[in-house]
Amino acid sequence: MNVIVVMSDSFRRDHVGAFGNPWIKTPNLDRFASQSTVFPQYRIGSYATIPIRTDLFTGRFCHAERPWQPLKPDDVVLAEILQRKGVSTYLAGDTPHIFRMGLTFMRGFDA
Repeated sequence: MNVIVVMSDSFRRDHVGAFGNPWIKTPNLDRFASQSTVFPQYRIGSYATIPIRTDLFTGRFCHAERPWQPLKPDDVVLAEILQRKGVSTYLAGDTPHIFRMGLTFMRGFDA
């Protein structure tokens, strides 16, 4: 089984063809979505780069108690769960905050 989580706070879902946009061309995302399980009604619990990643990685709403900080040592994160099951994990991104040493968001990723 392959698990790929695509998360972006840089574009809107209504700008992707797979979610109904007829005039902005996103053929690679459309093809990927057609072969995947998508969650079109998904809503974020937090906002801004670090809080939403904390929510996504831990599966918990965290913004109210810790809006912009590293993962806590006792946080259970998705990548670590998958890694323990033998799933290769990889994190790619263009937001430097997520890769800062000390924020601990790379926890559980092989690369």
